[in-house]
Amino acid sequence: MCCSDIADSTGVSRATVTGLLDGLERDGLIRRVDYPEDRRRITITLTANGRRLLDELLPDHLRRIESVMANLTKADRKTLRALLEKVRAGVASVMES
Repeated sequence: MCCSDIADSTGVSRATVTGLLDGLERDGLIRRVDYPEDRRRITITLTANGRRLLDELLPDHLRRIESVMANLTKADRKTLRALLEKVRAGVASVMES
């Protein structure tokens, strides 16, 4: 994957992605490995420290999200997903301009 792929899929600039990856790598949370067939591409993997941090933070984060969404019915969640998809498409459209 290259930084432009990450930027395009998340709706942020390439410079933002590069800066985030630089910080994560500096903190020892990820490792970048060159892609053998294409020097423009890299593979990003979590380090052991990155995995530990994710394992520590993710359960509480998911509990909080579940709590926030608890009052939504199945129909509400379906509507929310549809609306968020429209927002995502709008962001993608703006980023392409």
